[in-house]
Amino acid sequence: MDDRKAELKCAQINLLHAGVEAANLMKYKAENKVAIMSTQVPYIHLERGAGIDTKYRIFTSREARIKTFLIITNTNLDATLISQFSEQDTITLEVTRGNTAFIVASRYFERQ
Repeated sequence: MDDRKAELKCAQINLLHAGVEAANLMKYKAENKVAIMSTQVPYIHLERGAGIDTKYRIFTSREARIKTFLIITNTNLDATLISQFSEQDTITLEVTRGNTAFIVASRYFERQ
């Protein structure tokens, strides 16, 4: 398959600390074949996003108060956390598919 023509769907949602929103996200992912999901304000349970299917790879900063994470659902994508550009409010990944590499970031902004 020509990587230049491959479709790669991404989605973003603020989960508002609600597990039910994560369930809705999983339904949306299944219906729309989303490969990368950017989430803010997740509900964390046992150091994992509550309601997020355990078969997906979740990337976080591993800091005390996680405010954002990226979920990779497509097994054809390789992803590596770029730790120097990741923190409590920001997650940055290098994602590779075949010969194509790109950067994906998820950022949480607080209202002042």
